Amino acid sequence: MCTISHSTNCLPLLDFPANPCNTIGMKTNNPYVNNLLEMGYDIKDTHVQSTKVSANAPKKTFPCVIHGRQFDTEEQYNDELNEFMMGL
Repeated sequence: MCTISHSTNCLPLLDFPANPCNTIGMKTNNPYVNNLLEMGYDIKDTHVQSTKVSANAPKKTFPCVIHGRQFDTEEQYNDELNEFMMGL
C-alpha cells in the first residue's frame, strides 16, 4: 500500500500519456511508420485497410500464366503456392 510519504513499497509512477496515439513524439517498432510520423502524419494515417477478395471476383481459370509462370491445373498452382509458402 502506498503512503503519502511515498515509501519504497509504492509502485513506480509511469509517465505514459493518456492517449499515446495523439502524441507527437510517439515511436513504434516499425521504422516506416516512424518515418511517416516524423513527416507529420498521424498514426491513424499509417494504418491501411486490408484488402479482401470480393465475392464477385472472377474465378481463376486454368491454364493460366502468372508473372511468366504457366500453371496448367489448379492443383499444380496450389502445390507450387504451398511449396513457396513453406520455403519462406
